[in-house]
Amino acid sequence: TVFSSDGMRWQREHARKVASQFGRISERNGSVGWDVSTEQEAIWMRWEEPRENRKYLVSVDTMTGASETGGDDPDSHGVKVIRAGYMNNQGRWVRPAVVMSLMLYEDGIRTGNWWDIDVLTRHVLYASRYYGNCLIVPEVNMDRGMIQLLKLEGANIYMREIFNKRTSEYTDAYGWETNKKTRPMMIGNLARHIRESHKGNPGEGIEINCPFTIRECESFVRKENGREEAAQGAHDDQVLALAIGLQCLDYATPYIIPCAPEFIPPELRVEMIDESGGGFQL
Repeated sequence: TVFSSDGMRWQREHARKVASQFGRISERNGSVGWDVSTEQEAIWMRWEEPRENRKYLVSVDTMTGASETGGDDPDSHGVKVIRAGYMNNQGRWVRPAVVMSLMLYEDGIRTGNWWDIDVLTRHVLYASRYYGNCLIVPEVNMDRGMIQLLKLEGANIYMREIFNKRTSEYTDAYGWETNKKTRPMMIGNLARHIRESHKGNPGEGIEINCPFTIRECESFVRKENGREEAAQGAHDDQVLALAIGLQCLDYATPYIIPCAPEFIPPELRVEMIDESGGGFQL
C-alpha cells in the first residue's frame, strides 16, 4: 500500500469520533442552504458547517478509468470540500480537514454517483456557494464540459500557468491537470500528510473524515510497474479528488458570512424618494 498503515489507522479511529450529517444543498430565494436528510436521500455527507474566516475549496475528479462506461461497479465522480488548516485561539494547530464529501455509499453498499455533467456541475456549484463561493478545482483530463458550465455561472475556478512553446510565453488555463509530473507530486504530498497526521505538527497532517475515502486510501497500492493506483477491483476516484484538493489548498478562499439586505418598508421607501427630489431609488 502507498499510505502509511499507522497513518491510516489514525484516520479510521479519528473518523469514528467525528459526528457526521447527511443532507442536500438546495437553492431558495437566490441563496443556498443545508437541508438535513436520511442517508438514503442524501447527496452530501458533512462534518463541518462553514465558519467565518476559515478557508475552503471544492476539488473535483470526474469519473475516469477502464470501467467508467460499464461493468457492475463503475468509477464514480469524486467531490470534496476541504478546509485549510489554521491556528486556533489557544495557539494550537488545527489540521486541514475534509468537511463535506459527495455521497457514495448507502448502508455500506456502493451506489456511486454517475450523474450527467450538468447535474454534477450544479451540485459542485451549490457546494462552492454554500462555503462562501469558495474556489473550485476541477480536474481537466476528463472535464466533459464542466469548466465551461462553471464559467457561465461566474464560478471561482482554479487557474494554472502553462508554457506555450510556440510563443515562448506563459498563459493561464482553467483547472488542475494530472500528468506524469503532477500525479506523483500530489500523491506524495497526500502520503506525507497522512503519515504525519497523528503528530499534530503545524503545516502537516489531514483529517480525511470520509469513510469511503479512507477505504479507497487503504486499497491504493504501488504496482509492479511502479504506478500508484487502486488495487485490482478497487477504485481511486476519492483518493485523487482528495490529493488534488490538498495540493491546491494554499489557494483556498475565506468564508465570509453573507449579509442579507436590510428590509425597508414600502412607506419608508416613498419618503426617502420624496426627500431626495425623486433622484434616490431603492
